[in-house]
Amino acid sequence: VSSNITPVLVKPLDDINGICKGDIVLSLVHAKASSESASVTGRIQVNNAVWRMRVMRRRYAAREHAVATGTSFMEPKSPERKSSISRRQLSLPVDLDSSRPVGGMRNVSALENQAIQHLQVDEFDEALELFNGIHGTYRSAFKKRKQLKPNDTLESTHYIGNILHNIGIVHLLNGEFNAALSFFHRAIENRKASYEVGHPDHVTSLVKSAMCHYAMEDFAKAHKTLEKALEIGKGNCKGITDFIQVAEILNNLGCLSFMCSQASKAQKLFQESLEVQHSVLSHCLYGGPLLAGHSTTLNYSITRANIAFLKMCGKENVEAIVCFEAALMSQQMLLNDAHETLIATMDHLAVANLLCGQKEKALNMLARMLRAQTEAYGISDARCEATRIKIQMVEEKEHKILEAINHISRAHAVDEIKKEDISLQTPKKSKNLLKKIGSSLRKKKLMAEDKSVESGNGSKPSFPN
Repeated sequence: VSSNITPVLVKPLDDINGICKGDIVLSLVHAKASSESASVTGRIQVNNAVWRMRVMRRRYAAREHAVATGTSFMEPKSPERKSSISRRQLSLPVDLDSSRPVGGMRNVSALENQAIQHLQVDEFDEALELFNGIHGTYRSAFKKRKQLKPNDTLESTHYIGNILHNIGIVHLLNGEFNAALSFFHRAIENRKASYEVGHPDHVTSLVKSAMCHYAMEDFAKAHKTLEKALEIGKGNCKGITDFIQVAEILNNLGCLSFMCSQASKAQKLFQESLEVQHSVLSHCLYGGPLLAGHSTTLNYSITRANIAFLKMCGKENVEAIVCFEAALMSQQMLLNDAHETLIATMDHLAVANLLCGQKEKALNMLARMLRAQTEAYGISDARCEATRIKIQMVEEKEHKILEAINHISRAHAVDEIKKEDISLQTPKKSKNLLKKIGSSLRKKKLMAEDKSVESGNGSKPSFPN
């Protein structure tokens, strides 16, 4: 490798091809396919957050393409995993000893472009192979450069930090959190050496490492890392994406606080996250990037749903309904009808309505869920069956209540009829008793009249007949 070749700096995968800053916004609201489903783990929560936004961005890109080309919009589908591409398809010669394309720094751009093409169709293993090749090229090139130019001031940490971060991103997309964490830790050290502490890129690697800790359910380390990222990053925002990242940190700290039974602290953090997101949305109204507005709107709805969940846990069901409805209004515009985030929000909204005694609204929401799931997965899918069971439970509960009320009404009517029968069919003994009472009263009346006459008092006392 010539020492005069200027190194090519790879672009960080903090964009639509990788994971944008602020995209991993955790949710407390989850949907299960059935009562036997496994509990929601940290791994599932992080994966859901990553792919919720990745799918939304692809949906938006497909819609924009349809508008630009005048074609009809079609929901993007996740492509099937393809087999690894052959060396012939790489169009680059390979060093059999190092198992990577030769050409050194000259081929970095070509390797990067091909890796991005693989990421666009979720071919993560192939993208990793290419990014690992770039990492090896960097290490070899800078080592030789240092030997040839001992006084060279070019810092390798900037280049190495970016490629390590990118490899971590690909592992994270592939659900390989332990491997991702290892690369993010190394990226943090290189970026800390290359930039000042608190630089947005340094903070980004910190946040991603925290999400790996969360996915691996090391919540203490996740909390500590996010606290550090917030402390050093809050005052160093250089662009709108950095503010979006701050909102992400606040929301995720809120989720961690809720898990530690600190509901009031979680509420405060969620509220702070909403305020930052609202500022971003206000900026996007007046010329900011549209896609940033869309992504923030979706994240805003997730944080609103988190607040609704807190309200429902605190038995503030009316407030929970308001927040869930607001979240659903945004989500239904950005996600497809059967997306698990949308289904989870509708599911919890149905429960909140049921707790408020609004059974009709609850049933309507569950029916909407069932229609969306049936169209997306087929009538025999486990998710559809779970929703049908919920509808049946609500209807049976209402039916049992009505049946109990009717039973009480019928019993009351029977009692009234019996009372009438008793009055109409008085036994002989009762009639004789009544005659004796009447005779006794008449005797008392005559005795009283006689005494009144003897005393000279002409007035007669009144007795009931």
